[in-house]
Amino acid sequence: MKPMSDSWPLYFAEMVHTQNKEHHVGIVTLWAKKEIYMKRIDKSLYNTIGQLYSREEGLSMLVRNLLANKNITDLVMVGVDLNNCACALRDFFEKGVDDDNKVFCEHESRLDENIPKEAIEKVRKNVKFHDLMGEKDPEKLNKYIRDISKKEPYGDWEEFPLPEVKVPDIFPSDHSVYKVSAGFVGEAWYNILKLINKFGIEKKSQYGENQKELICLTSVITKEDPDDPKWFDYFQFTKEELENYFPQVISDKGVEGMSYTYGTRLRNHKGIDQVQRMIDVLKKENYSRRAIAFTWNVEEDYNNPKSPCLDLVHALVQEGKLYMTCYIRSNDMFDAWPRNAFALRKLQKMITQEIGLTMGNLIIISNSAHYYARSYNKVAEILEKPLKKVSWNQDLYGTIAIKVIDNKIHMTHMSPSGSKLEEFEARTANEAYKMIAEKVKISEISHAMDVGAQLKKAEISIQLGIEFIQDKALEIKNPVHKLQGFVD
Repeated sequence: MKPMSDSWPLYFAEMVHTQNKEHHVGIVTLWAKKEIYMKRIDKSLYNTIGQLYSREEGLSMLVRNLLANKNITDLVMVGVDLNNCACALRDFFEKGVDDDNKVFCEHESRLDENIPKEAIEKVRKNVKFHDLMGEKDPEKLNKYIRDISKKEPYGDWEEFPLPEVKVPDIFPSDHSVYKVSAGFVGEAWYNILKLINKFGIEKKSQYGENQKELICLTSVITKEDPDDPKWFDYFQFTKEELENYFPQVISDKGVEGMSYTYGTRLRNHKGIDQVQRMIDVLKKENYSRRAIAFTWNVEEDYNNPKSPCLDLVHALVQEGKLYMTCYIRSNDMFDAWPRNAFALRKLQKMITQEIGLTMGNLIIISNSAHYYARSYNKVAEILEKPLKKVSWNQDLYGTIAIKVIDNKIHMTHMSPSGSKLEEFEARTANEAYKMIAEKVKISEISHAMDVGAQLKKAEISIQLGIEFIQDKALEIKNPVHKLQGFVD
């Protein structure tokens, strides 16, 4: 009998500590660092100890490692949990899995498809689960584990091929509040389509065809001049068609065959020119929060199947700039959004000029941000080609200047214009990034990733005693250091 694989543990070996491969007890510490429990539990009392971070990949690899070392007949769970791993592990042993290897658990958890059901049941039948989660007292932990009776290994080690990684049609997200910020409408539109394509949930629509939808997509346009629009060849309309659309939003001129336009609701809503009222309010008190216009008429639109999609336009002034926020309850992001964005930017410019200010950002909140099945192929064609960026979005929270001073990582938070805002220092990259997160210094993901890379280089430079210059590669001349992995 071969009780276990010679190369055990087969998976995540670098993340677990193996003490005695012949021992019958394995310990899972969930999200608590294993080192904490290695100090509390007598090393003679366990085979292996390690964390469990995920309900799917982590649980699958745990089961695979158990199948490859059938000396382990008792699994002890301790520590703290941050994402329901404890529930998944507990339910795996108590309730099992269905025919698709899905754990009978209220939180989504599934073992990979290449682990046979009979092998899974073999683990559940022969490995006893001990729930000591939350127990921290070393004396109680050691006594409990010491009293676990040893059983004989329950067979030869088993190993199964890993499944291929399958790219999902829809990626996980928080299912609400997405943000796209760009200088120009065309850039924002491309990124909006990419977001919906990647994260959009497919569901029915009220028009007899499916749609892909995000909830509460906020788009921010920072530079677009609607009188001289930045044109992109993937727009699905012409400049002439766009010019013909503008009056439907900025004027009270109706369109034959249409009961209303956004413009008629904004400029002549039962005789009220709401846009002019916004202008008058802000001319009188530019700090007012009451410069607001609605298209929705409760009496008419409560049960109206053709009620307005654009519901609200709200202008606020800050530091001499007029910002405009628009709420659209239902927004076809393929056919309608680009035209909506250009026209609303046009309206914003008109209001701004009337008051004598400069334009700030246009913010559009599209609560149901979707495109229909008829647009799926066209969206795919547009996204086949990478976006050629024509503007760069600076992190408006500022930048982080990094230096190494006296063997410490010295950070200076700079404003977008380049003035010093705050200085602080850390001993390690890990400590530094936690400071930056705590102090809320970064808003752009790409900026955060770059700063993270620079912080790690700074830490390595301290360890090796070499010069660190931000945004430049470390000059590692010692071949031993290169072999140890100290590279950029």
